[in-house]
Amino acid sequence: MIDSFDGYDNEHQTVVISPDGTRALFSAADGGILWDLVNREAMVYFDYELYVSGGSFSPDWRTVLSPWGDGDLVVGDLVPAHQVRQFASYFSPVSTLAVSPDGRYLLASGGSESRTAGAGEDVFRLWDIERGELLRTFTGHTAAVLTIDISPDSRLAASASADRSIKLWDLETGEELRTFLGHTDQVTGVAFSPDGKTLASSSRDRSLILWEIDTDEHKFIPTPDIEGLNDLDFSPHGQRLVSAGGSGITLWDAESGKLVSRIYAQTGTFDFPINEFATDTVVFSPDGERLISTSKTNGLHLWDVGTGEEIRQYQGLEKINSAAIRPDGRTALLGTENGLVILWDLQTGEVLRRFNGHNGHPILGAAFSPDGSSAFTAGEDGRIVQWSLDSPSSLEELLEWIENNRYVREFTCTERILYSVEPLCE
Repeated sequence: MIDSFDGYDNEHQTVVISPDGTRALFSAADGGILWDLVNREAMVYFDYELYVSGGSFSPDWRTVLSPWGDGDLVVGDLVPAHQVRQFASYFSPVSTLAVSPDGRYLLASGGSESRTAGAGEDVFRLWDIERGELLRTFTGHTAAVLTIDISPDSRLAASASADRSIKLWDLETGEELRTFLGHTDQVTGVAFSPDGKTLASSSRDRSLILWEIDTDEHKFIPTPDIEGLNDLDFSPHGQRLVSAGGSGITLWDAESGKLVSRIYAQTGTFDFPINEFATDTVVFSPDGERLISTSKTNGLHLWDVGTGEEIRQYQGLEKINSAAIRPDGRTALLGTENGLVILWDLQTGEVLRRFNGHNGHPILGAAFSPDGSSAFTAGEDGRIVQWSLDSPSSLEELLEWIENNRYVREFTCTERILYSVEPLCE
């Protein structure tokens, strides 16, 4: 045996290898995987009811023409509409994502609070987005990596772990630069300040810590009346820090560490045996005037930071696990429990698009590219998918795009006379 390929739970029925020997399609009655044989990684997962007992592929390997059933020919898309690529994560689930501010890198971890190291969850990985290439794997934690963040200058990464530590890394070299110790329980949140000088962390020990990256000095913020912290985020101007936890949403002064205000999501419609104020994730809008929160108890809400009032909430039936706000502040990307990716208009509350690329598995992470042209989602199925948001989502949109972007040459004077097109040239 030269090599083995893992990544699909069902029995493979057929294997088709490309003429140049660089790709192989492993297929079964309910799906399959397109593998890169050179780099030994999965390129595309697909879940079509397509049995490839012998087929013809397009030159770019994006579609397949295959016999099926009683002799009908079926055309299948190996890459669903709007998918740019899928990244092979090598762990499942993928729980957190981060895109570098310069748009070059994608960082992902597969940590779970209920599991410790031993299944590859004590590492996280870095990809080159443009090439789709895995650059390096970061090792050093002794338990699951629960969350990650990238510095504003795209040079550093921070990882928070169930081993109670936060580590600082050099993205270019993969070198571990520093370890921050101070929490007494799992570290569930980590975020760089906008100026890159401070690192904030949250923990199940009911505390926040503000770390000075260059000096190792830190400010401990006890939160004894908050039932565990799940997430945190800096405001774009760095003046505020918001945390999400079992007691709702809390705003802090990022310099002094003093409590500013609290927001309680009590208007939700979901019925779960969880604390009614519990909030799982929270994200500031690019202007710092709004924030969105997700909760298994209360769904997704959009808040006014200044007044603490709810602007609107997501009205769909889907349960939202993760969310990100587009850099233009107009739309949000929602990852659902049933594997749907939703693009949601923050101004109107309207659902703009729905994507399906995780085979019904919960989506645990969501992020936008810095220019907002694409988005990334990570799922319990171990997939990381990059989505194109600028491409049309329907025939009507495609026709509208063509109409708005087509080039029409002006008639020459001779043609105007020939076809009697006014105004004629003088």
